Amino acid sequence: MPVRFISGTYYDSNIVVVTGERPFIVDAGTGMHSKTVIELIKKALEGARPEKLVLTHRHIDHVGGAADLSEHFDLEVLMHEIDAPSVEEGDLRSTAADAYGCKLKKLKVTHLKDGDKISNGDSDYSVIHTPGHTSGSISLFNDESGVLISGDTVFVGGVGRWDLPTGNREELGRSVKTLLSMKPKDLYPGHGQVGIGYATEALKEALEMLGEI
Repeated sequence: MPVRFISGTYYDSNIVVVTGERPFIVDAGTGMHSKTVIELIKKALEGARPEKLVLTHRHIDHVGGAADLSEHFDLEVLMHEIDAPSVEEGDLRSTAADAYGCKLKKLKVTHLKDGDKISNGDSDYSVIHTPGHTSGSISLFNDESGVLISGDTVFVGGVGRWDLPTGNREELGRSVKTLLSMKPKDLYPGHGQVGIGYATEALKEALEMLGEI
């Protein structure tokens, strides 16, 4: 079950491509580089066609390219039910699109909740509600491989900021503790480098930065 990682360009989030019989994509960048992103996704998929685009939270650097990817690959777009309305309504303020000078197309979104499963046809990724960076942030976890796709909840050597609208430091700390309890192995964050074999250590470092341990 290979996971392909596309590093973000400038303000773009990282993008994760989960391969398999029914591939899916996680996050979409700002939309400023969608043509390049689409070509990189095609290369990662080696001819396979993705079915779903999962968005980890509402911010423009993760959702701005969602309409482009959805239209090109004919994808179902999914995100947590709390953050979904911002994308459905094309809300420039709550997505921070206005701060980046970006436009945001209204988009049909399938609502996710904690405990839902996203399948790549071979195994399931659990949807974990991890509020703190935003109230509707999610992470995805595959307990067979130990792969954790964390969005902006935690990074290698960092932790998601909580000073933006709907962010909350206490919730972020609880979310990091929840992820740590799952004993993940490999970390694929929303920004920065991948942590192969380093997920648990990264989560512990995040808790130290939050003053939780």
